[in-house]
Amino acid sequence: MTHHWPILASGALICAATAFGLWQRDAAINAAAPQEVVPPAIVAPQPQSAAPAAILERKTEAPAPAPSVPAGSIAVKAAGPAEAMPVSKVLPTPVAAPASAPVPPGNIVAGLRDGMPPIPPQQIFLELRNALQTQLGAPATELPGGGFAFSSKGARLEVQPLPNWSIIIYNLNGKTPEIETGDFKTCLTVVTASLNINMMPKPIDTPTGKTSLKTICRLGSISLDRDPANGNSCLISPMQRRIK
Repeated sequence: MTHHWPILASGALICAATAFGLWQRDAAINAAAPQEVVPPAIVAPQPQSAAPAAILERKTEAPAPAPSVPAGSIAVKAAGPAEAMPVSKVLPTPVAAPASAPVPPGNIVAGLRDGMPPIPPQQIFLELRNALQTQLGAPATELPGGGFAFSSKGARLEVQPLPNWSIIIYNLNGKTPEIETGDFKTCLTVVTASLNINMMPKPIDTPTGKTSLKTICRLGSISLDRDPANGNSCLISPMQRRIK
């Protein structure tokens, strides 16, 4: 038995050498082989919920508390930006309307009712004369004192001048005086339109049997009187004191 231990020792060394050689071979093979690279996992971002606009309000920071001032000391205000002085609006000064001159008795200011500049009464009477001449187709006849008149088969119109002006229209119908002729109606229509007489008020009956209409026109306040006893004639005159 003592003669076999060298053989056993030699076998053990041979096995150890063989195992070491196999280990080195496997290590070399593993080092030479390409290693598989595993890519990192991609994590999808989580969707963020949109916050309501009402929640995203800007918070205002509370002002810092003012430092306490010891009793008996004088508090000094820290210098800050200059405060803007309030600017007061300067309103334009209203311009007073010029005072109108007083109108003497008997003077007529025309055109004021419509808000238009005053029209001289002479201009109004000239317009009336031209309108009557156009409608009646005949020239006017001059009257003493500066007046004028128109005569036709069925009517006669007389205009007395300023300052005591008046307009009278006669209805010339001998058989039936109560019936107005065509010429009378034409004269009354032209006078009413030219003077812009307001015929809306209701006339009143007078104790003398006439009818009187108190109204206004381009010449001011007037009275339009109808007289059935005189062929239903029409008298237009100003409602003011007559000048002697």
